[in-house]
Amino acid sequence: MADTLKDEEIEYLKVIAFVFLRYGKWEKASVIYELLREVIPEDPGVFKGLGLAYLETGKLPQALEYVDKWLERSNQEEERKVARMLKGRILRQMGKLEEARREMTSERGEGV
Repeated sequence: MADTLKDEEIEYLKVIAFVFLRYGKWEKASVIYELLREVIPEDPGVFKGLGLAYLETGKLPQALEYVDKWLERSNQEEERKVARMLKGRILRQMGKLEEARREMTSERGEGV
């Protein structure tokens, strides 16, 4: 499919997925982000979108998987801080309170 989509079409899909996230259409956003993952499999923004969409739909294991991938691929410190906070939120909702605390405090430089 990557050969069939042009760069501007990929950007268009990113915008649509973001709009769905912005307006709480989590399932629709996840469908488009999954399509984007097929086309641009290493894009940190796609992992971010999938993490958010899956968190909001209650698919916590998937959300955690994609936030971890976002963290692995993000090279901007601010992005990494946001990803760690989101990961902490996911872990907290999964009942993993100690891991969540470590994740959230490590982003501020207080913990691990």
